[in-house]
Amino acid sequence: MDLSIQNLDFSYEKRKIVEDIELNVKEGEFVGIIGPNGSGKSTILKNVYRSLQPEKGVIFWYGEKMGRIPYKEVAKKLGVVGQENYVPFDFTVEDIVVMGRNPHKKLFDTDTQEDKEIVMESLKKIGMEDSAKRSYRYLSGGEKQRVIIARALAQKPEFLILDEPTNHLDIGYQLSTFDLVKSLGVTILAAIHDLNIAAMYCDRIYVLKNGRMIANGKPEIILTTEMIWNIYGVKTDITLHPKTGKINIAYLPEGVVEQHEQQGKTL
Repeated sequence: MDLSIQNLDFSYEKRKIVEDIELNVKEGEFVGIIGPNGSGKSTILKNVYRSLQPEKGVIFWYGEKMGRIPYKEVAKKLGVVGQENYVPFDFTVEDIVVMGRNPHKKLFDTDTQEDKEIVMESLKKIGMEDSAKRSYRYLSGGEKQRVIIARALAQKPEFLILDEPTNHLDIGYQLSTFDLVKSLGVTILAAIHDLNIAAMYCDRIYVLKNGRMIANGKPEIILTTEMIWNIYGVKTDITLHPKTGKINIAYLPEGVVEQHEQQGKTL
């Protein structure tokens, strides 16, 4: 087991954010966490990559307690793409991406030719190889997110944590980003906002509501009309797409539902 979370609690200002969280990720899996805004998805991920410290419970990382492993040793295997990408100084795109090589260096090591090649390879994968010398500060939100993804790729991780990584990206880059990370063959734990993306790419899904895990399993088992109504309060029509072989979720506005009900039709 690459990652095992057991009985995790976390509170902020005496308010319980997540409680009694149990979650496991096996080597090579793409595991998603879904749930409404404020349900605690990001909090769980931040506890895993140690931006936050659990109030209770334990996280095992490759069989060892995460808290006992040196940060640099974790960073050699764990890449993180978060939602917050603020950078206080005026770095170039290339400067940002080469930071992904830091876990593999000693304190005063300089960038090698291999580092530079890895940086350009990572930028090429996200379609920004011609932007290496641009200022990160003046990029669009979507461009910044792609650069952060490239930084994680340059790290050459065995395990990726993705916290809603495509929020700022248009649909083309959303799909190409998930195609890319899926193709890497690494283990992935991701908080995902888009349920169709989760259905398309995840091997398993955990469902979070009000800070508690209420279900987990394969997308086609978990993502039902009843579950989505329970979690999001939204009516849906779910079909199996003939080309992808994955479930496809259509969201039904209240007006459409009311109209069909008035006409005596079922959805």
